[in-house]
Amino acid sequence: PSGANTSVPSEGGYLVHKDFSSILLDKARQESLVWQDCTEIPIGPDSDGVELVTIDETSRANGSRWGGVQVYRRGEADTVAASKPAFGKLTIDLEDIMGLAYVTERQLRDGSSLAAVVSKAFASEFAFRMDDEVINGTGNGQCLGILQSGALSTVSKEAAQTGTFVAANAAKMLARMPARLIGGAKWYINQEVLPQLVTMTLGNQPIYMPAGSIAEAPYGMLLGRPIVPIEQAAALATKGDVILANFGEYLVATKGGLEQADSMHVRFIYAERAFRWLARNNGAPAWKSALTPYKGSSALSPFVVVENR
Repeated sequence: PSGANTSVPSEGGYLVHKDFSSILLDKARQESLVWQDCTEIPIGPDSDGVELVTIDETSRANGSRWGGVQVYRRGEADTVAASKPAFGKLTIDLEDIMGLAYVTERQLRDGSSLAAVVSKAFASEFAFRMDDEVINGTGNGQCLGILQSGALSTVSKEAAQTGTFVAANAAKMLARMPARLIGGAKWYINQEVLPQLVTMTLGNQPIYMPAGSIAEAPYGMLLGRPIVPIEQAAALATKGDVILANFGEYLVATKGGLEQADSMHVRFIYAERAFRWLARNNGAPAWKSALTPYKGSSALSPFVVVENR
């Protein structure tokens, strides 16, 4: 090989602990605020992605449930029209996500120092990037973020509403979450929204009191669901500043752990060693579109936001 690798001890493999990569990836997942809530699908050794059979259901109206299943009352000696489910396919192809670091030979003399710096910095960055893609990803060589997905349900702002997030927004967002998914939903917010929550009222009555009092710790509950501030949420009054989501309905395909390799040749004349970490994963919402309810017209979805205000 043109560079050092972990399989040959004399070329640097002895510098890398076998369990270091798995520890780093575990730390990244624990540090994430969104990724850890997603549904993970492990991919086997002979596959480069996953194809899932889905039910092509976009409406709960009669004749549309399960993509077309319908039953009828029948009179004696009569028959009914045949129906069947409609199936779709969700394909998630694995993509690479990589980190690269150069470390001087002097630093390598203290392995514990190197491990501490790398585990903190790269675990944090892997976590941040995955959280960002789950929210904002384009789907082009990376995860398809919920804000770019057809599954997103967007609530209209209130009349004359400008630069705020109000109680009516929260109530209407909750009404867009399918009832069976409310129990696993959370509010993911930009921290700029916090003053809006603290001062939120219905009439003259405050409706958000963390742990029962403004003197208590922040980030309590809003309409019975937990509040999680994240950096990846949009700025206040921008679509995506407050996201009501059940990320159990978001699929992340992963293959193996975090691969690692190091080379003494890339920066040989500088007395630096190159360290590389590589993971293969990708993600997308399990829903391809929001769902028209049986009664009413407001589209239901596991991912709900308010339009720009």
